[in-house]
Amino acid sequence: MRTWGLAGMLVIGLVLSGGVSAKTSFSGNVDVVSREPSVTAEELNSLAIQAHGEYQQIARILGQPGAEKIHVSVEDVEISFTNFYRRTIVTGIYHLKNGQVPLAHELTHVFTGRGVSEVLSEGVAVYLQERVGKGRVFPNYGNELNARLRENSKKWNIPVPRDAYAFAERNINNMEQMRPRIISYLMAGSFCRYLIDDVLGGDVPKFMEIFHNGDFLAIAGKTRDALMKDWRGTVLKG
Repeated sequence: MRTWGLAGMLVIGLVLSGGVSAKTSFSGNVDVVSREPSVTAEELNSLAIQAHGEYQQIARILGQPGAEKIHVSVEDVEISFTNFYRRTIVTGIYHLKNGQVPLAHELTHVFTGRGVSEVLSEGVAVYLQERVGKGRVFPNYGNELNARLRENSKKWNIPVPRDAYAFAERNINNMEQMRPRIISYLMAGSFCRYLIDDVLGGDVPKFMEIFHNGDFLAIAGKTRDALMKDWRGTVLKG
């Protein structure tokens, strides 16, 4: 079956792999596949269109050509993740069914790889998810980042610490304690948004220089600690 969407031609096909039929959808340079029986062709079509659109937007923001093939696989997993060496994103059935696929977040990882810190690596992905992404996805679920950070901080009695950068570095991958992990993602996203929009005037390529070399002072005009102090003040001021 062939249909036409906003992003171009979509093709839904059945691929036999190990005796299991896989539904596949193509849109532009993105292909989306699933072997899960509960995932429909229409859902894959919609996800492919969304992925292609967000991919192109993120490419423009990052100043990159955005011509590489991207693969998205919908599987029975609890957490979405990216293999940026293979340009592959894996997301869960639950996320697809509930409008919680963090496509822009994971697509950002495909483009950027890992930075000099977890704060910058995850923070820019949260930032671009908020900026161009769709759905109510982790960690702010459609809410404004700072508002969600203040809300969760108060509700869980986890104040935004003075050493927020170090706190987030320790807890972003802390799968044993989800509340500090969520707070860390929110802080990372909020800090990267502050750095890009308020300090660098929206210059994402310049932010990417910091992302790769960690030289805050040379590029942003202040040390990391000074920038974190200023950012924390804006968050607490509300």
